[in-house]
Amino acid sequence: MFGWFKKPKQELTDAEMGSTLKALVVGVLSQHGGLDPNYRPDVLSEEDFEARSAELPLIVVWGEHDTPEGLAFSMSVNKHLVEKTVLGFVAREDQWFLPARNQIVEDLRTATFAAMMKAVEATGAPPSAVCRSMSSG
Repeated sequence: MFGWFKKPKQELTDAEMGSTLKALVVGVLSQHGGLDPNYRPDVLSEEDFEARSAELPLIVVWGEHDTPEGLAFSMSVNKHLVEKTVLGFVAREDQWFLPARNQIVEDLRTATFAAMMKAVEATGAPPSAVCRSMSSG
């Protein structure tokens, strides 16, 4: 009746849709300490991590060892868990599925690696000890 009172329907841009989806997925993944890295000495390689991803946590630090340059380690993000969580919001065939999954995995890897490096440099503790302190605190 009074159509001029209606607010125009606002559509989200692609960037806003992608950001919203990523925020929702990361919110679910973060529940119950899900974003805390876990040190797993039993993970031997990226291939081993991928093969066992169904039984491993979201973020795994592994392969800690001394080198002439200092302590080295590897970190992997469980693409299987990210994928499963993204599927809670969009179908695998959806245009948002792959870009969101890939971006979330990369964002988690980048942010967690940077935070781990900062913690290692600040404390002098190896990544395994940093992970232990996160899980016990």
